Amino acid sequence: MKGWCCGLWMLLAVSCGEASRSTTAEEPSQTAQRPILALSDSSLSGGQVDTVDMGRIHAGEQLKQEFLLRNDASKPLLILTVKTSCGCTQVDFPKTPIAPGETSPFSFTFDSRGFSGFVFKHITVSTSLSTEPYRMVLLGEVI
Repeated sequence: MKGWCCGLWMLLAVSCGEASRSTTAEEPSQTAQRPILALSDSSLSGGQVDTVDMGRIHAGEQLKQEFLLRNDASKPLLILTVKTSCGCTQVDFPKTPIAPGETSPFSFTFDSRGFSGFVFKHITVSTSLSTEPYRMVLLGEVI
């Protein structure tokens, strides 16, 4: 399966390390360690795709992965729509424009209830920067 995924998705990968588990309180050190997703008008012109390895998830667990979304464009970035491949994945994203050079929190939560084995999910984000959407591919294994 690993070779298939890598062969099919020769993509720009986001190195996320250990995915954070859902918690009720956020510690300041967690914010500083969030991976950065940099979007610009030039990177989106070809339809940027990032792959997130969620690792192994225990059945029934909810996994939350947090990022910082950075606007590397010369104009404000506004997220127009966000679509997920199923209801098991929820996305929290900024509802207001992100100024050039600024960052804003962006996260997803994957609910593994009802899944077993390898999972392959998608998040598609349409922005004001391009007619091509930004895509995240989520890979993991529910054990």
